[in-house]
Amino acid sequence: MGVSTKEEFNEVYLKLIQNNINIEGIYSHIHTSNDSLLTNKQFRKFENITADIDLTKIKIVHIQASDALTGYEKLEYVNGCRLGIIMYGFSTDIDLNLKSTFKLYSNIIQINTLEANDTVGYNAMYKAKEKEKIAVIPIGYADGIIRKNTGRNVFINDNSYQIIGNICMDMIFVKVDDNVKVFDKVVIIKNKEQIEEIAQQLDTIVYEVLCSVGKRVPRIYV
Repeated sequence: MGVSTKEEFNEVYLKLIQNNINIEGIYSHIHTSNDSLLTNKQFRKFENITADIDLTKIKIVHIQASDALTGYEKLEYVNGCRLGIIMYGFSTDIDLNLKSTFKLYSNIIQINTLEANDTVGYNAMYKAKEKEKIAVIPIGYADGIIRKNTGRNVFINDNSYQIIGNICMDMIFVKVDDNVKVFDKVVIIKNKEQIEEIAQQLDTIVYEVLCSVGKRVPRIYV
């Protein structure tokens, strides 16, 4: 994306100016913020490509996102930044002592009692070994809770319970006890520490865990 040389940049910039197009901003993006050599090389390349224009006349010049923002000094010619994963409490800079800002929860809609050898869900993946209680929660892989989440824990009344059986499009099943009742709140994602655990279990990154939560899940901003 974007341009790679000063010549390309100057050509694009000239066409925009000639067509009276108002340039709202110019930016680049740091691809390996934990490598200072690569990052500083990117800074210098941006400076070289834009050297023929007056960046002070551009409304917004921004390069640094979350980790580059906390890991490097502010560049003289930038006047904006992009807050990403840091808004959810994540940063490689542990000294920031960020708090968790993301939680995902649902509620129990049904509790069923199984007898020994009863099965749960598609492919009869889970079979009860004895008399058990299984809670049904109306959230599934259509909402971003993919099937690999089977086996991990959710939280009900501050206690931990395990997801069992194949996760459905709209439902997950959780093995519970007598302390749980219908309509109890179920915390699917509790805090940033659990998000990191989930990412490790799913062999992915915390960004994907957060971004996987589907659009049909209501948001409450605080």
